[in-house]
Amino acid sequence: MRESIKKAYENNMPIYAECGGLMYLGDSLEDLNGNRYSMVGAISGYSKMKKGIRRLGYCIATAKEDNLIAYKGQEICGHEFHSSEFYSDVETAFTMQKIVAGEVVDEWNGGYYSKNTFATYLHIHFYNNLSIVCYLLSNIKKN
Repeated sequence: MRESIKKAYENNMPIYAECGGLMYLGDSLEDLNGNRYSMVGAISGYSKMKKGIRRLGYCIATAKEDNLIAYKGQEICGHEFHSSEFYSDVETAFTMQKIVAGEVVDEWNGGYYSKNTFATYLHIHFYNNLSIVCYLLSNIKKN
């Protein structure tokens, strides 16, 4: 399975991955005991499991550049909840903000776009912005 996904990545096939999908597309996964397991190797980096929740809640992602699901500057709503961190030297695709009562209470970078692959911890609420679906489908159709 890993080899077929890596081949699809190398052949520039559109790949969309959320949360565990991001972890799977990395080079490896490190468990709480420090054991490492090979993953797909499409997105340069690795996931490391942590005790407790790392991010929890709704946030807004703003695209830094055009990518598989969004054009530069487009905002996407979603939520994150995960107990791992992804470590990579790859430039992130989004600026993420958690907003409470109209105020930004947290900001971070997230999501990765490489070749025609988009991977993120963000669970996107597609219904909140159906243009994302149209944008994604138009990018898939090009291939």
